[in-house]
Amino acid sequence: MKFPTISIVMPVYNEEDKIDACLKSIREQDYPQDKIEIVFVDDDSTDKSRKIGKKYNIKLVRNGKHDYDIGKSLGIENSTGEYIMFLDGDNILTRKDWISKIMKPL
Repeated sequence: MKFPTISIVMPVYNEEDKIDACLKSIREQDYPQDKIEIVFVDDDSTDKSRKIGKKYNIKLVRNGKHDYDIGKSLGIENSTGEYIMFLDGDNILTRKDWISKIMKPL
């Protein structure tokens, strides 16, 4: 089976209470981790969001405009994956095969 690269774009602002669980759920996926790029678009968080994110091999991009849609656009511009998906900092992939299942038909 061919595993295309995926960029997961995450616009983030002060998500320290939730972001660890979200990123952990991505890194625990059974999909090859070298095919998953996490584009962490930080909007100048004043909490520990960036510090937590850096533990999970993210690509850090600064937004600073306090605009979610600009964050998504910056994420797309900085993505290198064949496919792009969006996740919010409070989303958790509850199954380890979540990404594999959504990628299978693609």
